[in-house]
Amino acid sequence: MGRKRKSDEEIEKAQAGRVLHAIVPYIPSEVELKEIYTAYGIWREIPPVMRELSPEEVTKRFGIKDALVLRLIPLQTQGAFAKEFSVREATLSDWNKKLDKDNPLDWIAMWAKHTTKNIVLAMAQNAMGKGGTSFVDRQTFMKTIVGFQEETKVNVTGLADMMLEAMGRKAQYTGKEKADEKEHE
Repeated sequence: MGRKRKSDEEIEKAQAGRVLHAIVPYIPSEVELKEIYTAYGIWREIPPVMRELSPEEVTKRFGIKDALVLRLIPLQTQGAFAKEFSVREATLSDWNKKLDKDNPLDWIAMWAKHTTKNIVLAMAQNAMGKGGTSFVDRQTFMKTIVGFQEETKVNVTGLADMMLEAMGRKAQYTGKEKADEKEHE
């Protein structure tokens, strides 16, 4: 048994299919468009400086290993993005209007979340004195990692009394404070 040779008719159909594909471009499905929209939102917020690096350099410097983010890194222009994801540039322009209304931090977080471990390590090193040690470094680390919240209390009554005393006057009490004093006697 040898290989069957394609008939002339089969060859013509295959060639016609290739020509048809060249004339009718690929159109992404609705689900794919949502994924491409998300990728575009992320791509818009990747800093241009990062886009100048190769995906390997981005992984090495920032610890980013996400396949989508690394696919987006080399795309320098909106046109390059459109070509890579088979969408029209006009679609991207429409998306720009929608994305301009969004909070850019939401999109930044999608690529930057991969750097969190490195940032936490740097904060810990600075807080422990292995970097630029300062009270602010320690405080930032405690607020971010541990959820520490600083509380400041001011005793306004005591402050008012001190100010009046400094001016040589005696503090005057309100009716409520006089009632409170009588209760404690």
